Amino acid sequence: MYEWVLVIILVLAIVCLVIGVTYLVWFMVHVSAGTRYSRKKAFIAVPIISLLLGFSVHFFLLYFGTGL
Repeated sequence: MYEWVLVIILVLAIVCLVIGVTYLVWFMVHVSAGTRYSRKKAFIAVPIISLLLGFSVHFFLLYFGTGL
């Protein structure tokens, strides 16, 4: 009956995970390369990465039925 809701939750989880991991890799490459990386971008990147990965974990937990 509510299969479409599960599909939406799974798609949101995968999208948040892919964007979060991509942003994390981009952040690590720029920091480790020692490029001119501004502190402003670093302070913006860390919360965005943690929010996206947190939302992906939350959506995966909802999808698999733990309900946290």
